[in-house]
Amino acid sequence: MPLISVIIPIYNTERLLPKCIESVLAQTLSDIEIILIDDGSTDESGKICDSYACKDKRIHVTHIPNHGVSHARNKGIELSQGKYIHFMDSDDRMEPEMLSELYRLILRYHANMSTCGYLIEDENENIIYQIKEEQTYVLNNQDAISSLFHDSYYRYKGNLWDKLYDKKIIDKHQLAFNENIYYNEDRLFIFQYMIHCTSIACTTIPYYHYIIRNASAMHTFGKSYRAHMCTFMDAFDIMTTLSASFPESVRRTLSQDYIHSSISFFKKYATQMPMHEIQNRIRTIKRNQYTCLSVCEKIRYTLSFAHILVLKKFHSQPIQ
Repeated sequence: MPLISVIIPIYNTERLLPKCIESVLAQTLSDIEIILIDDGSTDESGKICDSYACKDKRIHVTHIPNHGVSHARNKGIELSQGKYIHFMDSDDRMEPEMLSELYRLILRYHANMSTCGYLIEDENENIIYQIKEEQTYVLNNQDAISSLFHDSYYRYKGNLWDKLYDKKIIDKHQLAFNENIYYNEDRLFIFQYMIHCTSIACTTIPYYHYIIRNASAMHTFGKSYRAHMCTFMDAFDIMTTLSASFPESVRRTLSQDYIHSSISFFKKYATQMPMHEIQNRIRTIKRNQYTCLSVCEKIRYTLSFAHILVLKKFHSQPIQ
């Protein structure tokens, strides 16, 4: 049984895939298996996977029809044999010490999860974003969950790929990616996992390289409205239900992020969305998210929503 299973869902990333796989093979912690899930690629990605599997017995390839990244990750979990799981994107790469450092953090702090820093880069490896302050610290599960919505060091810490997960927790609680949610599904999975943790060990040292490429799902999010984009709000709704017994400070942080994200989304896409969809979404947000907000916040957000509805009624151009 390997110590760590590295699960990599793959869809049409032939240009960057070799670097990704090579970076995993170069890990100083060698007791790993690499599970490549070819999610119906139409380029040479599948052949690249098979080629690497012939070179290293730690690599296992599964080819499946295209059902999306959540289905591919769930298939990887199903096939994994490791004690711990790491999820990686097929166009990214990791530093040689990444897995060993994440494992060391878990051992040192008796943690249920570990997480590290990262660099955001373009396809030419030019750094777009990084944090230079190096910190190592431990969070309880509620502080860690709060960091998913407002992190002390990063703009966003709901990333799947900078963490190491205990497979026992995933198996015991039958955790899986929601295949009906197309955006924010990674943060929902992490949220559901963290509920069952007592401590999370963290370092800001960047061991992961997140590559922004022109064809990536998140990069193409903003081109035109499609109905499944709204599922990021469904993820927020599930997290709201699961956090009902959490301290108010945690619920408030979640609510603020949900509302800010929704307002930004509506401003960009309201003119393309059906009016009833906007109204129903706003109604749900007010019903479920206003309970832990201050009066001033409620007034401010209500005015923002009213502004969006008015402009939706009378304008066909994106809302500024």
